[in-house]
Amino acid sequence: ESKIKPVYTLEKEDPLLCDENRQKLNTEAGVVIANHPGYFDTFFILNTLKRKDVKIVVSGSNYETFGRAIGEEFLIKATRDPSEVVSFLRSIKDHIESGGLVLIYPTGGGHDNDKNPPFENGFSVILKRCLKPTDMVYSFYIDPEDFGPLVDEKISRLSGIVSAVTVHPSFNVNRLKEEAEVRVHERYSTAEEWQEVLDSSNKKEKNQKLTEHFLGSFQNKPDT
Repeated sequence: ESKIKPVYTLEKEDPLLCDENRQKLNTEAGVVIANHPGYFDTFFILNTLKRKDVKIVVSGSNYETFGRAIGEEFLIKATRDPSEVVSFLRSIKDHIESGGLVLIYPTGGGHDNDKNPPFENGFSVILKRCLKPTDMVYSFYIDPEDFGPLVDEKISRLSGIVSAVTVHPSFNVNRLKEEAEVRVHERYSTAEEWQEVLDSSNKKEKNQKLTEHFLGSFQNKPDT
């Protein structure tokens, strides 16, 4: 047990809109995007999904670890190798065209001392080549103010879970910690909205504009 409680703010602020958005999230084809402030982001998102046709884009360094944890059939391996990019994009496009959902972290993750790092090039390419205007883009924003203190813990809560699973439940040091709440904000949109941002941006500013659009979607939330 992590002793981390995700608080889905839309459920409290607008339950009807939340139900409507979650219905779309669990039925429509497209992508889920999110910022990546910590190590439980994926679980926060998967907790909202009631569908089995989900694939997660993961880095090559994390592919084997996630493959053992949830199965390689649920993963798409990210790549920077030019010879593999076409195959990578085809995997995403084919899955979406079949009605599936792909989880992507546009920032790539792992950005120290930057609460809201910029998007990388991959997301703009996916927008252009893999998504139809009517496809879903569902955004999650995991509040970095809530997650920051958890990342700084001397003994991470992930380590506690691993110890409990691999050694014995009594080795889970998380049971000695206070429960921490992490706010998770969310928003439904279509690819057309994002493609318009991309089309109105020049090559040098496209990632910045996409990042600003993502953060602007949560402009009433902390640190955006």
